[in-house]
Amino acid sequence: MTNKCILMMTDNMALVDVINKQTCKHELLMSLVRRLVLTCLRFNILFKAKHIPGKTNVLADFLSRLQVQQFLAHAGDTDQQPTCVPSHLLPSHLLPQPGSCSTAP
Repeated sequence: MTNKCILMMTDNMALVDVINKQTCKHELLMSLVRRLVLTCLRFNILFKAKHIPGKTNVLADFLSRLQVQQFLAHAGDTDQQPTCVPSHLLPSHLLPQPGSCSTAP
C-alpha cells in the first residue's frame, strides 16, 4: 500500500474536518490522527475526506447492515475482493486470523 491516494467519504462533518486538517483538540483522537499521518508519510499515502449528506450515504448504510450484495450492486467500480491492510500497520488485537486475508498479489 505505497504511493496511493485514499479518499474517505463520510456523513460526519467533524471527521471530515479532523482528517483534512490532520489535527484536533481531543487528546486520544489526536494520537490516532498523528499515527495515521506518520504512517501515510512513511508509505507515501495521500488521504483526504469528503462529506456526503447522510440521506445520500447509502453505500455506508448497506455496509453497516452487512448488505454486501446491495453494496456491490450500487458501487460498480468497487473492488470485489477486500484490500488487506499489512499486518505491520495493525495493532496486535486486530491482526487477521490465519487464512482470513491473503497478502499475496
